[in-house]
Amino acid sequence: MASFSANFMQQNYLRPSLFELVAQNSMITALRPAINYALKVGVPYVKNKLDTYFNEWNDEITTTNNSTSQKIKNYFLVVYPYIHFISQTISLAFNLMYAFGIDDSFSPLLKLAGLRLTLLTKEDVELIENREIKKHLTNKTSSLWGKTMRVISTIFSFILKGLTSSLPVLAFCLKIVEWWYSEENTTRSSSTFADLPIPPPPDKPKTAPNGIRPPINTAECALCNQGITNATALSTSGYVFCYPCIYQYLKQSGKCPITHLPTGIQQLVKIYPGAV
Repeated sequence: MASFSANFMQQNYLRPSLFELVAQNSMITALRPAINYALKVGVPYVKNKLDTYFNEWNDEITTTNNSTSQKIKNYFLVVYPYIHFISQTISLAFNLMYAFGIDDSFSPLLKLAGLRLTLLTKEDVELIENREIKKHLTNKTSSLWGKTMRVISTIFSFILKGLTSSLPVLAFCLKIVEWWYSEENTTRSSSTFADLPIPPPPDKPKTAPNGIRPPINTAECALCNQGITNATALSTSGYVFCYPCIYQYLKQSGKCPITHLPTGIQQLVKIYPGAV
């Protein structure tokens, strides 16, 4: 995405003189593209996976499990927010420095890769176009296949230039249409639904013959028979349990403990205090 935006804004990555000094080393020259792609693709991928693990393990946190894996997860849950805060602060600092012209790299990843972002000048664009023209003239052939490929390449180039020029206009028009219809649909829907009667509540789901009996006190969890903590409801049956209890139960059985209706972890609905 960063490479596409740089191309769209007619920006170019320039290597500093340090890379020019070590360019004679074939190993560094060969590894440089891999390092650049690793920083632009690999690091964001690892960051996304860490965010996913943090969200999943934060939901599974429990004080009853003292295994080594759980201790590692708990340590990760304590340390990762600080790492995330530091990385976001550094990224924000680089963005501000780039916006005010203090630094040529708008992210620490580009800085580590030794790349800086700069606008292409008119001379740079003309130089690139002249190189393309010379390359086509050098590879020019009199065969029918060569002529056909040149025609297709020229047409494709014009189409790309047209799409690049019209993309902002199309995006603006789509936003206008989206806003127009959203306003119209909101007004129509609000007036239509206001005239409809309130539907009756659904029937209470039946308890399965071999299912757990729901507690008399609705403030208690049917699995641990204690007060509900971190309340979570099942969208299939509507019953509320402790999140750690129902999470572990669904991972093992895949059904509601009371009604035995098929239920997955994705059908857990957390209930936050003051939400109702």
